[in-house]
Amino acid sequence: MAQSVALCVVLALALAGSAAAYPIYWADEYAPTCFAVPKAGKDCHKAPQTDRTTGIMLYPAGQSSGKPVAKACAGKAYNVMVTFPDRRLAYVALGAGSRVTTSAAAVKRCANSAVFSTSNGFKPSSRFTASGVAPMAVGSKWQVQVVSATGGCAPFMVASASIDIAKC
Repeated sequence: MAQSVALCVVLALALAGSAAAYPIYWADEYAPTCFAVPKAGKDCHKAPQTDRTTGIMLYPAGQSSGKPVAKACAGKAYNVMVTFPDRRLAYVALGAGSRVTTSAAAVKRCANSAVFSTSNGFKPSSRFTASGVAPMAVGSKWQVQVVSATGGCAPFMVASASIDIAKC
């Protein structure tokens, strides 16, 4: 009897951990590309909704306050700050040609993505910063996408930004 109770406790903890760490599962197992965001609900998450409450701001490397920059210099390092009106976990994709340098949040198979999830030591927060390097394609746009959810079975919330890449 004690073994079956212990097994149930271990199973419940394992399932709770995987539910709390969903952003890593999207990035590592379900995303068809390294810039993909959910197009439909997954498990108990409802279908994605456009998120107009999430802020995406770009700062020079080493900074995370003051006035954000409006354009990025090709190949330069930046902090991409993501803010939410409430506490969330998040998946941040910095777009083709860029790479994430935030080691704790880096996605193994996607150099341009970061996951802020309980499975890699992050707690739900109203702010995350992904450090990364801008793409080299001068004259193009640096696309940033953020996927989050306000709770375990809430709809996916998708926010995006488009930043001009300049020669500096």
